[in-house]
Amino acid sequence: MAYEFFLALTGQMVLRAATLGRCQCQALGSQDHRMHGASGALWYTHDGRRLVTPTGQLLVGLVFYAVVAIALFGLSTG
Repeated sequence: MAYEFFLALTGQMVLRAATLGRCQCQALGSQDHRMHGASGALWYTHDGRRLVTPTGQLLVGLVFYAVVAIALFGLSTG
């Protein structure tokens, strides 16, 4: 559970930096995405705002650390 929280927080920071604040992140405990987004959605648009669900934040954090690990592996062998 703690690693999921850590990955989601990393995903929030990466999304805010990458989109320059255009995408907003939902609170990690929020259940609004179940009401407004499609089932299993990673992001959705509500009232003209693009909102990233906690699952989307988790995925972005996981991809970020995978890219960092691949880059570090490439630097260590290269």
